[in-house]
Amino acid sequence: MLAKQPRPGLYSPEHEQFRETVRRYFKDAVEPRVREWEANGGVTRELFTEAARYGILAAGIPEEYGGGGGDFLHHAIVHEEHGYTPAGAQIGGGLDIDGSTYLFLYAGTVEQKKEWLPRYAKGEVIAEVCFTEPHSGSDLGDVRSYAKRDG
Repeated sequence: MLAKQPRPGLYSPEHEQFRETVRRYFKDAVEPRVREWEANGGVTRELFTEAARYGILAAGIPEEYGGGGGDFLHHAIVHEEHGYTPAGAQIGGGLDIDGSTYLFLYAGTVEQKKEWLPRYAKGEVIAEVCFTEPHSGSDLGDVRSYAKRDG
């Protein structure tokens, strides 16, 4: 069994408190519903609205945009705890909406951030980003580009 020991010094006491919240969320709000979701062919919106009530969605997004005001390690903790829960495999990507929230945060306009990020944080919007390229598939590290002088 994998040990639940984060690297010393990486996480602050605030991070560890958040970890306990995430762990409680999976135990109390997710694990009891897994069989139901399996029988019905997938998770329901409830997965996201419950996560929002626990303060888990968009935890690394600034408070001014409706997020938890944490940092990227908060995001990482959600994924770590997702991997430790017995429900992890059954809910698949599950709460992995942060990819699209970070795109809005780092590349969106202020208007887009104000419109969309609070909706992600509340579980109102469920979306994710998928990348694929003809020569690299979903391996973004292998994406290549070139420039061609034309005129």
